[in-house]
Amino acid sequence: YMCKWGVRVAKSEKQKLKLLYLKDILLEKTDEEHYLKMEEIINLLAEKDIAAERKSIYNDMEMLRKYGTDVDSSRRSGYRILGRDFETAEVKALIDAVQYSRFISRKKTRELIEKLKGLVSEYEAKSMRVNKALTEKIKSDNEMVLIAIDKIMEAIENNKQISFRYYSWTPDKEKKYSNEGKQRVVNPWDLCWDNTAYYCMTSTPENPTEARIFRVDKMDKVSVTNKDRTPEGVERFRDFNSLEFSEKHFSMFNGEMKKVTLCCDNNMANVIIDRFGTDVSMRRLDDDHFVVHIMVAVSKQFFGWLFGLGSGVKIVEPAEVVQQYKDMAKEILEQ
Repeated sequence: YMCKWGVRVAKSEKQKLKLLYLKDILLEKTDEEHYLKMEEIINLLAEKDIAAERKSIYNDMEMLRKYGTDVDSSRRSGYRILGRDFETAEVKALIDAVQYSRFISRKKTRELIEKLKGLVSEYEAKSMRVNKALTEKIKSDNEMVLIAIDKIMEAIENNKQISFRYYSWTPDKEKKYSNEGKQRVVNPWDLCWDNTAYYCMTSTPENPTEARIFRVDKMDKVSVTNKDRTPEGVERFRDFNSLEFSEKHFSMFNGEMKKVTLCCDNNMANVIIDRFGTDVSMRRLDDDHFVVHIMVAVSKQFFGWLFGLGSGVKIVEPAEVVQQYKDMAKEILEQ
């Protein structure tokens, strides 16, 4: 007999797998709303060429309970599993995260969703809607992105540099590699997920203390080198906070870090807290406005975020940032 792990097993040895198969059957076929009667359990085990009697099933259920499996039983209804590692809502949230993650390819998205559905019963899995528009359309074409993430994590763990090629898209939908198509070598410090994309925080051997950001789904042929990361960078990025970094860098674009003061309508409080968290410095100015002080990387992406908020938010200082914002608005208006 060939078991599901691809190993040939004799019938006598196969009986020893009965407890494992029994748990699999309960996890797949039962939940809070669905039970399996004793006869159904015996038949399902028989389909796997495992003979079972009622008395042995009773003993097996007790063994599963002692192991920590939350097996519930009812004389009239049968058996079901209640407690699972993941609740249905948690699995749905993970599936949505996979669907909305643009860095995961279409193929890998489908594979991950099927694996996640395996964490709940077949009935609950059927009830979970999958948005085909998300899984099939706006996705990375890089099938190796998860392998790249694994390589980067390996390098960070072992204090090694990585090499890769980096590309962008042309209007002809062709890849254009930077650095004349040559492999880049950098010190990887952290991975950060921001705005549905994964980013790698790095520095170069030439400028080990200056942060450089690369989108992981645009990184090609990622490999771990045998060279250690630059010592100056190790000290600089020892306590690097990727969440704080992403809050200050809009769409992960670099810019000069400055303390910016904004005057906001009261109805903008949710927007400010959603972006910068509850620790942000805010104080009331009058009955209709409040003032907020933020440290941000001043960039066109930051100005674009402000512009989207309309007249509800105004830059107060510093004066040079106010002027930069005016200049950008004027340049756009002139177009």
